[in-house]
Amino acid sequence: MAGFASKDGAASPREELQTCTIVIRDADDAMARLHNRMPVVLAREDEQAWLDPQLTIPSLVMEILARSAGVPVWLKNSAASLRVARIVAQQPAQAISTPHLAAVAPKV
Repeated sequence: MAGFASKDGAASPREELQTCTIVIRDADDAMARLHNRMPVVLAREDEQAWLDPQLTIPSLVMEILARSAGVPVWLKNSAASLRVARIVAQQPAQAISTPHLAAVAPKV
C-alpha cells in the first residue's frame, strides 16, 4: 500500500513526533460494495520507486499512484464482528462472533 511516514524532532524537547498515513482513492468496482474509498495498492514494479527518498517530484508521484493495481487477488471478504472496531472489546475471540464484511490478507 502507498503511504507516508515522518518524524518531527520538534514535537517536544524529549520526544519526537512520529506520524503516518495511508494514501486512499475512490473504490474500484470490487471494493465499492464495501466502502466508497480504498487504500492505494501499488503495482509491484512501483514499490521500490515509491520507497525512494529522492522521489519528490509531484508529477512522478502521481504517475505511480495512477498505476495502482486496485484490489490484490489475495484480498478477500471474511466475516468479522462489529466489535473489531471497538476499543472496549478486550478478548480477540470477541471479534469473531458477529458476521460483518471485512477485508483481510491471507495467512502466509
